[in-house]
Amino acid sequence: MIKKFVPTSVCLACRGCCRFKHIDSIWSVALLDSDIKRLLRRNVAPALITRDKRVALEPVKGEEYFSCSFLSLEDNLCRVYQFRPWECQLYPFLLQKNGEKKFLAVDLNCPYAQAQFKTQPFSKYTLYLRLLLNNPRYLKTLKRNPHIFQEYAGTELISEIKI
Repeated sequence: MIKKFVPTSVCLACRGCCRFKHIDSIWSVALLDSDIKRLLRRNVAPALITRDKRVALEPVKGEEYFSCSFLSLEDNLCRVYQFRPWECQLYPFLLQKNGEKKFLAVDLNCPYAQAQFKTQPFSKYTLYLRLLLNNPRYLKTLKRNPHIFQEYAGTELISEIKI
């Protein structure tokens, strides 16, 4: 598990994450191969995992957006929180690619990340992530799962990841 950056109370009150404008959103959760195995072992329906290794999105009744299949809209809780995908653990930080280069980035659409950006706690946490991502175990996992790196728009690059 990755240490949390955003306090749970902030996440639960926000209602911004896990919701998407388009069913094929680049922002939908990309799954590591190990995430897929773990979800299937926990009896998550295979139909909730797309062919391109993402969590399937569902239309929200009466709304013009889609939600993560694991999100309970009634209470804003994740149904698989105890074994949530790695990318969910990482958020509001993301793995981004720009051409051939790979980066750790942050999504400043997250109000908490935006408020903490350039503070000492933010710097301390990004150092933790940089050390974690440069661990040989994680580098090996990232190399085996290149699809986890996406070309997001509107993020702030933190540091390059050399794989």
